[in-house]
Amino acid sequence: MKETFAPVPNSILKNPKLSAGSKLCFGRLLQYKGKGKVAFPSVQALSRELAVTTRQTRKYLRKLEEANLLRIIRTPGNRNSYILHSRGLNDSSPLNDSSSTPEQQFTPPRNDSSGATKEIIKKKKKTTVQSFLDVDFFPEKLKQPDFIKSWETWIGYRAKEKKSRITESTAKAQLKKLSKISIQCAIETINRSIENGWTGIFPENTDTQQDSNTKPREEFGGINND
Repeated sequence: MKETFAPVPNSILKNPKLSAGSKLCFGRLLQYKGKGKVAFPSVQALSRELAVTTRQTRKYLRKLEEANLLRIIRTPGNRNSYILHSRGLNDSSPLNDSSSTPEQQFTPPRNDSSGATKEIIKKKKKTTVQSFLDVDFFPEKLKQPDFIKSWETWIGYRAKEKKSRITESTAKAQLKKLSKISIQCAIETINRSIENGWTGIFPENTDTQQDSNTKPREEFGGINND
């Protein structure tokens, strides 16, 4: 796992009015903040990581607030949020300055049993869907704008609607099958599977008359789910 760190400003490290614990607490809040504008760890979590009591942690936070190094947004019933200030004791501008006020920048997450905080973290995770356009097995014949557009639509459909991403082996088999027919038939094959809600593609049945609610069987050449 890649090691992370938080660069604590020298103006804070060299400040004789702050205790070592307060400086360490500020550094930990910087890590919680990351590239965002606000940190919102619980006092209990900070206490565990700083190896001190919750009472001592609150004292550190109070000292940092008195020194104008952070602003505490107190939310009754939920965990507090902390807006960190950037350039020393006399600067009240928050890190990652913006023209908006702190209240406009951030709404503290609810700390309840519904798992709202976990949902926020989940949404922050970037998910990428592999379209296999740059792999060596992508047929040259199919490297046409119209087909690529349909193929990417198919990849997205499988990932979003069916919650079943296409693996490399399945993509290789499907592309091989589609390369044996014309570009137009290949596009129609993909569109037909999406329209009927299928998770497989069936290129050999593109021109057959079949009930749209009936999924083609494997013996007719379909390539199904992983």
